[in-house]
Amino acid sequence: MITMDFLIQITIGLLILSMIAFFFKIFFTKYVWTRLLLLNLISAKVILVLVLYAVYESSEMLLDIALTYGVISFLTMTLFSKFVIAGGKHK
Repeated sequence: MITMDFLIQITIGLLILSMIAFFFKIFFTKYVWTRLLLLNLISAKVILVLVLYAVYESSEMLLDIALTYGVISFLTMTLFSKFVIAGGKHK
């Protein structure tokens, strides 16, 4: 019988594999906006891994860390987008 713990472990493993694939894809993309979207996708997957691990370990503190990381990630992506729109390093 497949348990919930086993499914959570498989899901965490697949999320980590996809994060590694997207990390390598960042270096082979041509456009800055694609890189920003990939970074946003990686940060969303990190949040998912943290939440799944918090459920697996029954830890409320990890849920707080995931929420804080989500807010910081949102603010970082907003600032990166404004930086790129303003001209980046070329200005």
